[in-house]
Amino acid sequence: MKSLSSRARIAFAISSSPPHRPRGVACSTERASSDEVADRAALALGESRIPAAFGKLREAWERTVRPSVRRTLLLALALLRRDEALEFLMNRLEEDTERVASDALAALALYARDDSVRDRIDKILTKRKSAALRAVFEKEFKR
Repeated sequence: MKSLSSRARIAFAISSSPPHRPRGVACSTERASSDEVADRAALALGESRIPAAFGKLREAWERTVRPSVRRTLLLALALLRRDEALEFLMNRLEEDTERVASDALAALALYARDDSVRDRIDKILTKRKSAALRAVFEKEFKR
């Protein structure tokens, strides 16, 4: 396994909890701190750029319904800078509700200087014909 920061090792250990324990990106007994721990763990996994992190983050996305946590998971996926994560984000932009697509678009802003990504996003937005998503694109992808 690639050399990880201590935060990433902890986050990966948390996300790899055995099935008999509460599952998720992170576990905590208090709801408020649980979201904060989950956010930190997700972002640490994203920053780690390790291949196994994609599956963990995608699984967390699929299990989570809270928009704030899902938004953080999308950002963590973008931080991975992996092809499968980019495809996942593009699919959210293309297929999901406007709210989810907007969050995916904000996460994709990490790729703002990548012309091929910008072109793909532009094509998706043209196809979706959403003024709200176009506004998010203009705001997040300023050059």
